[in-house]
Amino acid sequence: MKKLSLALAALALLAAPSRALADAIPYSPIGTPNTDVYSFVAAFDGDIYGYFLGGDAGYGSVVSMSVNDGAYGGGVFQNHNTAVGAQVLFASALAGDILRLKLDVSTDPNGPPPFDFTFFSDPDDNPLGLQHIYATAYTGAIGGCNVLGTTCTYVGWEDLVALGDRDYNDHQFLFKGVTTVPDGGPALALLGVALTGLGMLRRRLS
Repeated sequence: MKKLSLALAALALLAAPSRALADAIPYSPIGTPNTDVYSFVAAFDGDIYGYFLGGDAGYGSVVSMSVNDGAYGGGVFQNHNTAVGAQVLFASALAGDILRLKLDVSTDPNGPPPFDFTFFSDPDDNPLGLQHIYATAYTGAIGGCNVLGTTCTYVGWEDLVALGDRDYNDHQFLFKGVTTVPDGGPALALLGVALTGLGMLRRRLS
């Protein structure tokens, strides 16, 4: 009976509105700043797609991506005007390419513009040096991320300069074809090095 109840609860999450769907990966412990630092890399050669999972914020915001420290792509997924599950092609990359994320925020719920705050996936680039994201592997059905061999990463943001309520759910989405390497993890760091090396080798051979 307990297993059946858990299964029904999982189905309810998938069938519920955007808030419940997005909250499928909650940050814990809520109220505590996230101190993890992440490195995002392309998991394989090809297109990187993003999927919007919802949000819980009064401000408006959009997300963009940089590949190998290039220019950030146009902002997409305005958090108040995007349907949950919407898909956008963010970039094309080679395995091991370094990916960085940016959140542009407006006090206007339908913005930006105007641009009032800007936050990055690297806390060193943020106004107070705080971590504004929480990231983890995603293996749900959205984007086919539950298919064996598919690599997806969930990212949730805090959109206030001092982090606000610290639940990292103001702007939530996932990337398909992206792996997350938390800094300080030896095994995962080696994975990042291996992917980067693979990307460099493929460039030399092409």
